[in-house]
Amino acid sequence: MESVFQGLKDLNSTTNGKIITGSVAAAAIVAAYLAKPPRQFPDRLKTLSESETCINNDIYNQSKWLASWWGTKDSHLALLQKLNPVRIPYFDRIWRNVLGSGIVADPKKKFLDAGCGGGIATEALAQLGYQMVGLDVSEGSVEVARKHAEENLVQNVQYKVGSIYQIPFEDSTFEGVISSDVFEHLHDLNQAVAEIKRVLKPGGVFVFDTINRTWWSWVMTVLLPQHILAILPRDVHDWRMFITPNEMKQLLERHGFEVPEIKEEFRGMTQVFNPLTMLRKFSLAGGVSFSETRDLSASFLGWARK
Repeated sequence: MESVFQGLKDLNSTTNGKIITGSVAAAAIVAAYLAKPPRQFPDRLKTLSESETCINNDIYNQSKWLASWWGTKDSHLALLQKLNPVRIPYFDRIWRNVLGSGIVADPKKKFLDAGCGGGIATEALAQLGYQMVGLDVSEGSVEVARKHAEENLVQNVQYKVGSIYQIPFEDSTFEGVISSDVFEHLHDLNQAVAEIKRVLKPGGVFVFDTINRTWWSWVMTVLLPQHILAILPRDVHDWRMFITPNEMKQLLERHGFEVPEIKEEFRGMTQVFNPLTMLRKFSLAGGVSFSETRDLSASFLGWARK
């Protein structure tokens, strides 16, 4: 709770707009206490049936949301672009440190983005020099990603329609695999991890970001953006499907991955609020950015080696 009230204090220290932003924050905290998170699943690592979850993964095929992948950074799915300044440097840093800095310059070394969506992370990594392959089950999202890469002359990236549960590539194809903002949407975590390991070369590195299952993540990634502010679709996330860092480590080790110590290598992504920007843009989402932190209570980054 100390971090919550410190956030309110920081908001109220702003001279312009402090009443408005302070009121919004205070209302959010009150609402959070009134609306407690739902009861958790007994075991998140077991396969879940779609009937027992409240998540709509089909929105990524709906034209209303497809158009927002590469829209302004204040619009729906394009909000994921705000995560890139944190997660892309982390992924790049891990791959270079573990696989060697020369890995980027070799055109024969390929990397897979499993669950690439509209290509927001895929294209960013390609622009750093990685030979990227984006894979997603949503045909509409893949088409958006492919078109955006073509329009921006990004040539070292290709896209393919396919499922993370049955990745359409041969064993030991990729030096590295990324799954960004994916695992909190999956019903069968074990099948996904098994497939990721299969297509990784020996010694290959899997990097990811997902969302921790905490009271704070309930407030910041479900209650506020989906239910109160309506920045995101109401059923884009099911908080019960979020995964704790310990669960993620257990899952990866179960499938034979080498996982570093969480406290040493995992990192968090925390929201940074700018009340002035919110007021200037007349947008609550417009004043939100992210920074890297050791606090894993919301979104977090991690990696493992085959």
